Amino acid sequence: MALSTKDWEQINDSLKKINEISTDERQVRKNIMTAIRSAVYYDFGDFCYITREDDGSQVAITDPVSLSRFPREFQVDYEYEYQRHFGSMDYTKWYVNSSESLVFRESDFIDAETRQKAKYYKEFLEPRGLIYCMGCYIINDKFISTPSTVTLYRDSNQPDFSKRDLEVFNVLLPHIENRMSQLSFPGLGKSGSNKKSSGVDAVDIYLMNKYGLTRREIAVAKEVSLGYSNAEIAEHLEISVHTVKKHISHILQKTEVSSRARLMKLL
Repeated sequence: MALSTKDWEQINDSLKKINEISTDERQVRKNIMTAIRSAVYYDFGDFCYITREDDGSQVAITDPVSLSRFPREFQVDYEYEYQRHFGSMDYTKWYVNSSESLVFRESDFIDAETRQKAKYYKEFLEPRGLIYCMGCYIINDKFISTPSTVTLYRDSNQPDFSKRDLEVFNVLLPHIENRMSQLSFPGLGKSGSNKKSSGVDAVDIYLMNKYGLTRREIAVAKEVSLGYSNAEIAEHLEISVHTVKKHISHILQKTEVSSRARLMKLL
């Protein structure tokens, strides 16, 4: 679905929050949770790491960073009961078998009747008012040392997560993955689009060879991937907004993608 101008403004604000500089990994995850909430509302959410036994037989969700409208006692109770009793019943763990990062909406893979009969829902989620669920799985074997998961919930006063929410989360996901990769490899992703720098990195070479982008188009593309608006890109690169639009049009043609959202996902 096509996202609105307001949606893109919210996404841009979220991306700035995701990319805030911090060396504290828990603070980075907290920033990501805050960033997601500014674009996709949720009542309770957590960001956890995923660990496996050496033989792959068991999966554990560990080290949660939570954000919610509920009091701290609610979060502590949720985390304790999940780890002690209910984690093994969590039917959303199917996503850990994915070979790549993904966004999921629970209502897309389990119908309401089946869910409401599940012990995990009846004894854990429903008593806490956590009625609707969506989230993402973050994995990249080359750049992320430990896979992780974000899970979001809404209570009965809210509607289920929408297709718009799913689309927005899909736009945010590669940026979340990139930020988590920087925690694993602190030097990664720092080349950026500094207008004073004239160096060429591996990404530049790839974009030149694969799509035939010019140096200026690559600079504009990197700004787009960071979530900046046309006006902000114009200011950063000291060119006009009209020129930015022309560059983006050429980039879309060369990469054969149909929208800014798809370009961001590609980059």
